[in-house]
Amino acid sequence: MRLLLCLPLLAHAQTAGIVLDATNNTPLPGVKLTLGYSTLTATTDAAGRFQFPKPESAERSIKAEKLGYATLQSPVTTATIRLFPESTLSGRILSADGLPIMGWVTLTQSEFPAYVATAEAKNGAFQILALPAGAYKLSAQATTYYGPRTFYPNAVSHRDGQIIQLAPAEHKTGIEITLHKVAQVTVRGRFLGELPPGERIFVSPERVNGESQGVAQTGQFDAAGNFTLKTIPGEFRLKVTNFPTDRERRPVILGYLDATIPSTGLENIEIPASPIRTIRAKFRWLNSPAPVPGQPGIMLNPMDRLGVAAWTKPGPDGTATAQNVSPDRYSILPLNLPSNSYVHSIHAGGADISQRGLDLITGTATELELLLATDGATLSGRAPSAADVHIVPVSPHRPEQERNIRNATPDANGNFTVTAVAPGEYTVTAKPHPPQTIQLKPNAQVKITF
Repeated sequence: MRLLLCLPLLAHAQTAGIVLDATNNTPLPGVKLTLGYSTLTATTDAAGRFQFPKPESAERSIKAEKLGYATLQSPVTTATIRLFPESTLSGRILSADGLPIMGWVTLTQSEFPAYVATAEAKNGAFQILALPAGAYKLSAQATTYYGPRTFYPNAVSHRDGQIIQLAPAEHKTGIEITLHKVAQVTVRGRFLGELPPGERIFVSPERVNGESQGVAQTGQFDAAGNFTLKTIPGEFRLKVTNFPTDRERRPVILGYLDATIPSTGLENIEIPASPIRTIRAKFRWLNSPAPVPGQPGIMLNPMDRLGVAAWTKPGPDGTATAQNVSPDRYSILPLNLPSNSYVHSIHAGGADISQRGLDLITGTATELELLLATDGATLSGRAPSAADVHIVPVSPHRPEQERNIRNATPDANGNFTVTAVAPGEYTVTAKPHPPQTIQLKPNAQVKITF
């Protein structure tokens, strides 16, 4: 089996290290590693060690490949990479009549719908290889069945899908998902905004849970912006998206419309153009007038799946700017903060938006102020046999929770340290160990052992 490991490297990250078998901490020779999208490659030696030339830019990734080991995606915080033997999952997609049907399946994490893997189901049969142990949810769709995505065994939402638990090196078989056929309907309408010439423009209906059902491409728009698409009845948000031919540019939502599509379809609907904004973020210290060093920035993460994730670029005056930002509600995730600092609060239009995020659907604020503090806690400990340690805030507010998630990679002895953690209550997970809940106070130094 093949391992595919994509690990984002932060600025000044090491490009030399060691690859270990996570089950026994023995070095893994013969692991092929590729630096980012470049042609720079390295192979671990008999001691499991590898080394790359210094990367040309601050942001790089590593791809590692080795037979028999699981796919792993995790932030790199040390030069030690620990890989687990693979697990596999196989089964069938069935029609409402119980017959195998061609389609595809998508595997996500059980706690939240983060993508893990996808596989085609030829003649109804599928197999997903190179999986790490863990808890998953599986969904399926088929070309000739136009109903909503079905989660194992026959649920229509990620929340109601049954958890599939995979043990290390387990090969689980016999998983069956039964789909239900729904007749397609036709939707015709017009986009009221301007369609950029020479670009790839899509209009797609998207459910509240973010699942796309049917798509109309550029060729189905005429000069007046008219379109035709096939979808299924239900509550949808119709989005017009520009996917630029220049891959250096991000996709942009040109317009959207919330609509109820009946069983008879819809005619003559009109999708208005949406305002595209430029967001500026200014960083300053909570209790000091001193300038914030470095080039901090933010990522805007869509909460309603209407917009597209956006990253800021640093400006000469210390203000980070994100252009062509689509309307949505966004979580604000900090990037490249000064060492030993965290985001204390975020303000826009004179209001504290730390817990609710940036609203560009009903709101108009485009100037952000991020206050940084240096009284964060230090969390250290030992997590033997764990590939990663995740420190997740116990908060009902998604923007606040996403902003303060921290991760660490234990060293060869299982030791880890995370600094500048915002004060608060956290759940700390280090699979395969049970999670722990801790309370971190300002400037605290806390040690835990799994």
